[in-house]
Amino acid sequence: MKGKIFSIITLLCISIPTTFAFEFEDKDDIPQWAQHAVEHVRDENIMKGFGDRTFRPKKALNRAEAVTLLLRAKNLEYDEIPVQDAFVDVPKDAWFAKPISKAIEQGWIEGFSDETFRPGQLVNKAEFATLIKRAYSLEREENPGFLDVPSKVWFAKPVFSLAANDLIRNLSRNFFPSEAMTRDETAWIISEILRKPRLTGTSKINEFEGRNQRSSREIAIKPKNFNPNKQGYDIERKVLLFTSVREDQSLSITRTDDWTNVGKIRIQNKLEDKAQIHAIDLKLRFENTSIGPVSNFIVRLKGNQGFLHEIPVTTTGSIFLSGIDVTVEPQGEIFWDVDLKPISEQIFFGDSGEGSVSLFQANASMVGSAKANTERVYSGFRIAPVSFEDGLRKLTPFIFSPQ
Repeated sequence: MKGKIFSIITLLCISIPTTFAFEFEDKDDIPQWAQHAVEHVRDENIMKGFGDRTFRPKKALNRAEAVTLLLRAKNLEYDEIPVQDAFVDVPKDAWFAKPISKAIEQGWIEGFSDETFRPGQLVNKAEFATLIKRAYSLEREENPGFLDVPSKVWFAKPVFSLAANDLIRNLSRNFFPSEAMTRDETAWIISEILRKPRLTGTSKINEFEGRNQRSSREIAIKPKNFNPNKQGYDIERKVLLFTSVREDQSLSITRTDDWTNVGKIRIQNKLEDKAQIHAIDLKLRFENTSIGPVSNFIVRLKGNQGFLHEIPVTTTGSIFLSGIDVTVEPQGEIFWDVDLKPISEQIFFGDSGEGSVSLFQANASMVGSAKANTERVYSGFRIAPVSFEDGLRKLTPFIFSPQ
């Protein structure tokens, strides 16, 4: 165990012996999207359930529980830590005193102006995002365009960091920051973190999203007559540009439909060298979480160079394709068709609604060539600057009906 378990009167989940596999008595209440996550955090001794062998997926999390679960997820011991006298409402003999002291030591938490921590207060999604960002030192940010998360609000950067690290399930138009964190949502996020070596500290690079992001200005190749005092848009335009080509009207898709084309990806090589595309990441999103789920869909990419890939959508809506190795000639362009198909034998949510596939990230290299007016010869691969136009990321929207 990552922390000492206290009496049943505590608000935290109670440990159950792990000498044999067991199922929670309320397993039928656990949503389909959370089932694997709940099993994962149970097996890792992070969220074990209550004394009556229930998990209680819709029970809201409080501030003391949130801190303790993250300490367990990060495998940080706190049994021997001296209790700090930091908050007037955290008695030294309380079950949450040592976890909170450890979180203070880690720099995760701050109290309120009245010197309280309010351990029993429910933690909302904005607060939990902030705690995750601090606990895992999340730096990358990706604004998913939530209508209820203005870019200047205090919790914007934590929410954007969760989005950039694929820690928001089934991105929709709203984040609902004031909603309380439930145990099933908490299990899902912790399970996703445990699956990412870069976040858990076992690897410096996670999957595609773990790559360092650089701007076109930072990595564009400078010409011989480059003048730093005259930098302008000409340099930034020398990129591998990804844009969407879509229909004006939305499509209609049902669960029994075969492949439906939801648009094209146009890739323009504005560089002076050949560009080789290695990976691309798309996102499938629905207007709310009662549509889908996204993991019940497959996406297919077809190219005019014989390129063809099929891949299922992940639980976070990610469509990540690697090992592509498609070449685009200098000043050339190619198109990829994007097709979508529901997995008809899967169980879908009951609601109908709008969804869309959007361009998210890509990775490419430049293949250098000899220049006629110089003796310099480029060899090997260099990172190619990739650009997306914000207004041209979204492919053709569609209405999905599970009937």
